[in-house]
Amino acid sequence: MAASEIPNASSAKEPVEFLYIYRLFLYRLKKLLGRPAREEPIPNLKSWTRPIRKFVVQRLEGVEEGWEEVEELKKGRDAALLLLAGLLPHAVPDLYDRALAEVTGELTEEERKRIGKLELPEIGGVHGQNFRGFLPTGKTAVFLLAGQDYEHQQRVLQLFDADYLFSKKKILWIEELASGEPFFHGRVIMSQDYVDKFLTGKFKAPHFSSGFPAEKIDTKLVWDDLVINEEQEEQIGEIKNWIRYNETMIAKWEMGNRYRKGYKALFYGPPGTGKTLTAGLLGKYAYEDEPDASDECGNPRDIEHFEVEKQKDVYRVSLSKVVSKYIGETEKNLETVFARAEDKGWILFFDEADALFGKRTNVRDAHDKYANQEVSYLLQRIEEYNGLIILASNMKSNIDEAFLRRFNSIIKFQVPDAKDREKIWKRTFPQNAIFVEYYEDILSSCLPESIDIYSTIIKYELTGASILNVVQYACLKGIERLTQMSVLTADGDTEDPNEVSDQISSRRIVFLPDILKGIKKEMIKEGKPFQTSGG
Repeated sequence: MAASEIPNASSAKEPVEFLYIYRLFLYRLKKLLGRPAREEPIPNLKSWTRPIRKFVVQRLEGVEEGWEEVEELKKGRDAALLLLAGLLPHAVPDLYDRALAEVTGELTEEERKRIGKLELPEIGGVHGQNFRGFLPTGKTAVFLLAGQDYEHQQRVLQLFDADYLFSKKKILWIEELASGEPFFHGRVIMSQDYVDKFLTGKFKAPHFSSGFPAEKIDTKLVWDDLVINEEQEEQIGEIKNWIRYNETMIAKWEMGNRYRKGYKALFYGPPGTGKTLTAGLLGKYAYEDEPDASDECGNPRDIEHFEVEKQKDVYRVSLSKVVSKYIGETEKNLETVFARAEDKGWILFFDEADALFGKRTNVRDAHDKYANQEVSYLLQRIEEYNGLIILASNMKSNIDEAFLRRFNSIIKFQVPDAKDREKIWKRTFPQNAIFVEYYEDILSSCLPESIDIYSTIIKYELTGASILNVVQYACLKGIERLTQMSVLTADGDTEDPNEVSDQISSRRIVFLPDILKGIKKEMIKEGKPFQTSGG
């Protein structure tokens, strides 16, 4: 039956693999009810939708050319069809109902009532709370793939085993039922992540919520904006190498049995020294530091699209939504994050990690006991995670020693020295900024000469984040002063006050006293003494 002949078919042509499930379901129904029917062959894999075909070929065992005809490839064939059966309600929600509607035209009144109420136990199926159409159960999957063949039915049920790919990777499973009911009468549920992957070709970013207590980190900065020493650059380079070449080492060099797929790094040092920025940059430039504007042939490259292809998503785990006073809830919340991130290449970033990964203590009461259990759980879970995990802490000594032994990389972030501070200052101020020492210089000339401020300000030991705060404060104060001066000049006795006002307000002028005041504010926040002169 062609797609155009399907009752109530949508105007858009459904993919051939879903139409095959429609025809297979139709065939099974007719055969069950004793009506003449003919089973059609599985369409060639080359005609399937690309994201589904790619997954089937790369991830399912026993899938290769001519698979629909080879007896030894039954498991791969069943797994691929089960995938389609679970995906169908999300892709073409009414397709099962259309098959049921077509069959009812050939039935007796009693048979139509039974199908309408889903009272044919052989086909399974349920109605949802909001979706009133047909939703497949495990029994539906067995019926669809194996019909009345008992041995084949048992092989299909094995695809739901805990050690099979679908369950291990949390792709597809059967809804848990009340104790005592046959498990395969639960709904077939597909992870929303994989629904997105199969239908759109990519995993969609999850929304930050209590159900997923991690928020995505994005940065508009580049590696050149991160000022670090050579030792740090070399250590970060090791993490880049793991991101870019680990899959080659595991697959092509066949070293997967010797090494775990995951990588664990600890960033420690004072706040504002670049730990979060480094994590964001590792994701942004996961496979290439800075993409060229043109390709090998000199043609312009779509930079935005190209960068997305080269990126990894970075998620910062929110401790406020993870840590719970209730026993077992912290582990449950963290498992939600790990399960969603598994096999997606996401980088997990735990800021202030000592709150979760702190040292275990001697057990004095029940609180200590369960706190130690949390640390033990985390120790086991990060070992199992096959992606990059970055822990950030102000103090290395706060992290449990059992974690320290398992880190692939431990990087110390420190307050930059005078040379590095000068680099940060120069990269943080706006381009073409003019630095002025006295406010009166603007009133006497709208085009003052810029003074050298760096010899004065680099002596103050500030982190990159503190320098950013100072620059923001000084620039805002500069705009405020220039705006006030523009008003005063426009009100004065001048031939063209508007022209003078525009010239003043358009200049990027920053005043040294404002910079020093901003530095003083940051030094006081950090409990450091502030001196305007001397060392």
